[in-house]
Amino acid sequence: MSLSTAEQMLYSTLMLTAFNDDKQIGTGTGFYWGIQKDDGGAILIATNKHVIAGANRLKFSFHIANRENPALPSGDFYNIDFRMRESDVINHPNPDIDLCAIVFSGIYQQSLDCGFRIFYKAITIDMVPTANEFNNFDAIEDVVMIGCPNGLVDTVNNMPLARRGLTATSLKRDYEGSPDFMVDMACFPGSSGSPVFLFEKTSSLHAPMLGPERMRFYFLGVLYAGPMISNEGKIVFARQPSVSVSSMMHLGMVVKSTEMHELNRAIDLKARQDGNI
Repeated sequence: MSLSTAEQMLYSTLMLTAFNDDKQIGTGTGFYWGIQKDDGGAILIATNKHVIAGANRLKFSFHIANRENPALPSGDFYNIDFRMRESDVINHPNPDIDLCAIVFSGIYQQSLDCGFRIFYKAITIDMVPTANEFNNFDAIEDVVMIGCPNGLVDTVNNMPLARRGLTATSLKRDYEGSPDFMVDMACFPGSSGSPVFLFEKTSSLHAPMLGPERMRFYFLGVLYAGPMISNEGKIVFARQPSVSVSSMMHLGMVVKSTEMHELNRAIDLKARQDGNI
């Protein structure tokens, strides 16, 4: 038995609850980001900078791998209260790009010390479309987002929610001159940091393949904001909107996954400087 691509997508994300000491300051979504280093691979948790801004603690729940078959989840999960240091966070070097990564090695070692292995499915750079592939996308494409809108998850099974929509702007172009595109789907607070995929099963023999399934599958980007209509009727792009004073427009702003290349370079620099990855 193996997990389908759709199931793997669900195991790629987790809900992040951010605290400043004992005060909860927000929720968001993170995803497992896999990289290659000179001495092997490493896993980090990627999200938006604003999701963890002002936080020194994060709470999240990890799935536990099956002891007999670590390639499958056991159905159990483990709650972590992570005391986050400044050195644990690697920011995208461009202050206008809302991406960062959290060092995961200490958390992973903590799970091993407790006698279990964390189960996850990492998103990796080979899932990012090339420049040529971005240019070959159609003007409107189906997309799927995996995340935790308004902190909503299946708490019994520790699973995020999947939402489907369309690209609202062309993937071939940078929206308003930034490496972004917009999606037409309901995007709420807590969805920040959610990975957005092109996930389309197809019978075409020329489609990219992932495992035994025939499909088009790409990691397109990370949701970070959404336009809202204020009480005064103005359209405002908000990263942490308050639904009590604004109305959602059911649109979302996504930073293109190509920016993960630059984040990877920042991760590699940190690894070479202090080895703390």
